[in-house]
Amino acid sequence: MSVTPIKSTNPSNSDTLPELTSQQLSKWLSSPPENSRRVTIGPELALDVLENLNKGNRTKKPEEIRRYATDMKAGNWKLTGESIKFGTDGMLKDGQNRLSACIQAGVPFGTHVVFGIDPEVFANMDRGKNRNPSDVFHIAQISYPSDTSATVRWLILLDSGEAKARTTFQPDHLLREYGSLDAAQLEACVKIARKIKSLIKQPVGPLAAMYYLARQKNAQKADEFFKKWANGEPHPIQQKLTKKIMKMASDNNGRVHDVVRTALLVQAWNHFVKGQKGAMTKLDWSLKLPFPTIQH
Repeated sequence: MSVTPIKSTNPSNSDTLPELTSQQLSKWLSSPPENSRRVTIGPELALDVLENLNKGNRTKKPEEIRRYATDMKAGNWKLTGESIKFGTDGMLKDGQNRLSACIQAGVPFGTHVVFGIDPEVFANMDRGKNRNPSDVFHIAQISYPSDTSATVRWLILLDSGEAKARTTFQPDHLLREYGSLDAAQLEACVKIARKIKSLIKQPVGPLAAMYYLARQKNAQKADEFFKKWANGEPHPIQQKLTKKIMKMASDNNGRVHDVVRTALLVQAWNHFVKGQKGAMTKLDWSLKLPFPTIQH
């Protein structure tokens, strides 16, 4: 993404964290600490763990490993709430794909490590469907996990020009992208988008993503556009947008394509920053057309 990152006040790169040695790992396995530990794991230790402490885990995921390894090698790996987990039996319970990626990349990576998990409890927690983005953002203790993960997805789509593709992303990918963003500003955008949704039933993800990106174009105008809308003081172009979407929903059994909704939102913003009022503008877009660019 080309959106402006913010420097984290917490360590996120491997060179800022202590290296986990086999001796320290053995100590923590035999006497598990109560809290997680933030460490760097190198390829040698990763190989040792996979060869000697990895029994009964699920099949490895080659594509996921390749993607992780690419990020690690490029220096793009971010410290998140996801952890390498060990049970009270001293065996690895979660993290084999990340450890495999470390070996493949040939470089260390930073991570949380958790010890002392009851294997039976973990088996029950891990049973069933894979974690979705909301689950992963919740584990990472991110506010409004469902709406925030949806916002990050739309940020990627809008910023990359791939909105029409409606690409889905793995939860870990979204979480790493979240780590490159201004978390406080993103949360503020999500809060405003949630208020707008309560008024007009627009999805939070595209609204919050548009607000975040619009603030990078023109923060003053973006705040005026979205905050007044959230406070029940819509601009004429926003009123026209709401009526347009309601009409489309009425004509299509209540359904409006999410890409169409978002394209119309971009059009409304573009008219707003040009100083055009609702009566003077035309909001019209279909999937056959190029997706509109966000103007300033």
